[in-house]
Amino acid sequence: MKVRVVASVAVVVALYLTTIALYARTGLGHPSQISEPIPTADGTTVTIDLNEVHSVKGDMVANVTVVPGPALLDPQTHSLTEDLSVAVQSAVTPTRRTWTKGMVPDVFPVALILSGDPGSYPFDHYRSGPITVELFRGASHVPIRVTPAFFDRVPGWMFHIPAGSNDAAPGVYRVKAQRSPSTAAFAAVLVGALVTIAVLGAVVAVQTARNRRKFQPPMTTWFAAMLFAVVPLRNALPDAPPIGTWIDVSVVLWVIVTLVASMSLYITCWWRHLRPE
Repeated sequence: MKVRVVASVAVVVALYLTTIALYARTGLGHPSQISEPIPTADGTTVTIDLNEVHSVKGDMVANVTVVPGPALLDPQTHSLTEDLSVAVQSAVTPTRRTWTKGMVPDVFPVALILSGDPGSYPFDHYRSGPITVELFRGASHVPIRVTPAFFDRVPGWMFHIPAGSNDAAPGVYRVKAQRSPSTAAFAAVLVGALVTIAVLGAVVAVQTARNRRKFQPPMTTWFAAMLFAVVPLRNALPDAPPIGTWIDVSVVLWVIVTLVASMSLYITCWWRHLRPE
């Protein structure tokens, strides 16, 4: 008996440590650089910080930061010595930001197109459209193609740019996104909890109906509590998927059906065991 207790505790501790380590390595959302920037001839660099993923809407929000090169800045005020514009392609709406002479470039958000299937949560993968960043100096209409730096700042997600994705068209990038293993593990634990309460409800109801256990009237409220716990547990999934995904059809729906059937069976036991004298 003591060996079983010690082994059970060891398994729980090992699972706990594994979960924490997995989350620390893949789910904390610490800024991680995805690609290296290449400054333009005048030293200007562009950084794209990926901040949010809206899988259902099909976009991801990023902040674009333009750092002008020394040739574009006044050494006294650090403001622009000429007009500067940046255009980001593959955005949901065409995005172009212009700063006039004397201004200091600020950070601005853009929504980038993202395609994928949110129904395969939590194993869904997404891919952005071709992303390009171009600069325009002064009154010139000739674009300067920029190689930006991409940073991952989204907790629970992993981004990468496939090697050679911009070989065919230099300066064109496609970002791939997928949920981190820690997010998938979190979802698996919650799905396991849903299945567990359904199994427990069925076992209690069946054993009572077979007269293996005595009928306990307060247990009817326990069934109700388990039934009402299903939706909060389902909505506790990280970045909860839209209603109707495979988790709902294959797990949540049948958990509800099992709990309702078990509760009905237990009410039948109440009808049978507590007849009026």
